[in-house]
Amino acid sequence: RATFNGIWDMGRGFQLSGLFFFRNGVDSQSISGGDFRLQGRGSNRLRKDGTIVPRNNFKEKAIHRLDMRLQRRTGLGVGNASLDAMLEVFNALNHENYGRYVTAEVASNYGTPQQNTNIAYLPRVVQLGFKLSF
Repeated sequence: RATFNGIWDMGRGFQLSGLFFFRNGVDSQSISGGDFRLQGRGSNRLRKDGTIVPRNNFKEKAIHRLDMRLQRRTGLGVGNASLDAMLEVFNALNHENYGRYVTAEVASNYGTPQQNTNIAYLPRVVQLGFKLSF
């Protein structure tokens, strides 16, 4: 895992900041997914042919995210009062990040990524904001 961030004061009240996050694909556990002993529940590790599902046998895809913010501070002329306008872009490169996968080996779509609605896995999102300081 690697994380890099930085802030650049561009002058004239403008500030550009960014955060880059990278996580290599991690190993996770698959399950066999069938009730091969006829016990009324699925088996996590025992396969139909009697072999055992190895530990951490599934490799997830890497995660890349670049979040950026452009901010402009404007003084309001009354004491220290100021107004900040911000434009933020999350996952600016729109990289496909997945946080869940189908890990049951008996599933026809085994290994396919599933949508995760956590902010870390969403496609590009743009946000506009304002902050009043006084």
